[in-house]
Amino acid sequence: MTVRRVNSLADYGYSTLAMLMTHDTLVRFDENLRPIPQLASKWRSNENATEWVFTITDKAKWHDGVPVTPEDIVFTFNYLADAKVAGYSWVKQFIDEMVIDGQDVIFRLNKPYSRFLSQGGYIVRILPKHVWEWISDPERAEDDKLSIGCGPFLFQSFNMQSNQVTFVKNPDYYLGAPLVDKVVYTFYKNQDVLTMALANGEVDAFYKYASGYPPGKAVRLKNQEGITVAKAPSLGVPAAMGFNPHVALTADLRVRKAITLAINYKRIGDSVAVGEAQVPGPGFVPASFPCFAHMPAFHTDIDQSKALLAEAGLIDHDGDGILETPEGEPVCLKLIARSDLFGDKQATKLLIHDLAQVGIAVEVMSADLSTWMAKINKDDYHLILFRATPWGMLMGPGYGTGYFDSRTKGSGRLSSLDSPAFHALCDKILATTDPDRLKELYTGVQEQYASQLPAIALYWTNNLYPYSDKWEGLVVNQIEGGLANRLTWKSLRKKAGAGEAGS
Repeated sequence: MTVRRVNSLADYGYSTLAMLMTHDTLVRFDENLRPIPQLASKWRSNENATEWVFTITDKAKWHDGVPVTPEDIVFTFNYLADAKVAGYSWVKQFIDEMVIDGQDVIFRLNKPYSRFLSQGGYIVRILPKHVWEWISDPERAEDDKLSIGCGPFLFQSFNMQSNQVTFVKNPDYYLGAPLVDKVVYTFYKNQDVLTMALANGEVDAFYKYASGYPPGKAVRLKNQEGITVAKAPSLGVPAAMGFNPHVALTADLRVRKAITLAINYKRIGDSVAVGEAQVPGPGFVPASFPCFAHMPAFHTDIDQSKALLAEAGLIDHDGDGILETPEGEPVCLKLIARSDLFGDKQATKLLIHDLAQVGIAVEVMSADLSTWMAKINKDDYHLILFRATPWGMLMGPGYGTGYFDSRTKGSGRLSSLDSPAFHALCDKILATTDPDRLKELYTGVQEQYASQLPAIALYWTNNLYPYSDKWEGLVVNQIEGGLANRLTWKSLRKKAGAGEAGS
């Protein structure tokens, strides 16, 4: 992570810290994905999820002492949409009307949206109207007042030279003041230096949004005196491979199936996740999700893979080990990987080896995030490596659908499932809040992934989170990214006799 300025609407790194520290939302989600109150003390929806009512607490105050009101909630939604802040175009698309009735804010939508608790209740960090109504261009704004929220901590300082951002506790926090006085975030660009800092006690805990600690680097810390490594089954997919159904070769389902049979999943998982990986199944969604559909795990079958490729008309006519198309062209698939994601290099090497076993050559391009996204938008790939974050798995109708629904575009979405049956499942999910019905629909979504193969998980894993034994009460909440979260701030305390507070 990097932070360049203290503006949660213009700096991605700082916006993550604002989510953790200073800015509250209407609701939060606990470690089991259950909604819990925040600025909204209670909420309800009508039967078809077109109207949502949030009762706003009258106990919350902004960090400058001004009370938080329902007007702040309505202002925030309008401001984010009107200022065209990235990621909030949906506000005007979904919300027809916002009405204030006492402490209630009523959202009237133009279509059923059962996911509004996450999309509107959790995504939107509420802003103080009296600060932001004077800011015409949030992208250019520079003022420490922009750090004002109503959360459990107050922004204190940002030092670009030392790569540190410091927060101090809010003694007037309406849900109870944190038990620690100060939290300092130090940013490390080198994982080895961070590992040394943790081992030496220079920092007390690890945080990186949507990522556990790299298992290979965590080996040292697992055996380090004074360090505990918390573990949680990942709610995301740390390494996945998507297929482009819009180009020759990977448009053929037989080719996609053949590729899944050529891969040695255990070897990839063991290489990248070092003892924490599990062989995935074709339903893409990891077993940590409450509506997980049990399916047989992937297996390697080179002979069956070759048979499917031959059925698709791909045959090695000249005996050079590489298949040819019926037109006589060598079968070479273009694979795009992220240069900034841990493990992609190892996974890429192993995938090249595995696909060579069945006669498929691979041309690899390692790209930064912007180039990677441009390749997706132009359909300039056959295979693409990506990760699905815990929050990404909850986008749209949830369970990964936001990545694959062909009706959604941009922001790293593969938009690769153009199936009427899949689209119908997504729409039905958004139109119901009934738990039994949702389980049935999410099972159907996973069956679509298994039958259509828009993408596959290369492994599922446990996420690791090292921290100092001087502390107790840390809670893993993957939706907020790890150990730094609102549940931790309620219970984190220094153990008796552990000395001065760390960060």
